[in-house]
Amino acid sequence: SQRQERRELMRVPDVGGDSGRLGHDKACLNFKLPGGQVNTHTFQVTAGAFDVYTKVFEMLPDKERQFFIELSGPGVNRRKLDDNSFSLDLQGMGIQGGKTYDVQVSQPRQ
Repeated sequence: SQRQERRELMRVPDVGGDSGRLGHDKACLNFKLPGGQVNTHTFQVTAGAFDVYTKVFEMLPDKERQFFIELSGPGVNRRKLDDNSFSLDLQGMGIQGGKTYDVQVSQPRQ
């Protein structure tokens, strides 16, 4: 079931911060949040897209409003992260190890 899959994904360890040297199996994601805050986290390229979604949700100050996520960087041109992406890992979305990507987060006013 999807609920069980999400619980399993929540157990995936998050590697926080940028170690300065990325291996071929890790990518650096710069999270650009509403309001201008930028946070950088390193993820295994085998991590699921849902892990990125979860990290964004953790960082959002306003968790009540809907939000949208868009990835861009080497080999990835403004790819939206949505329910259809959750079954993919980062590599499956075009994220390559050793590279840095932007994660643009928007939260339209209602």
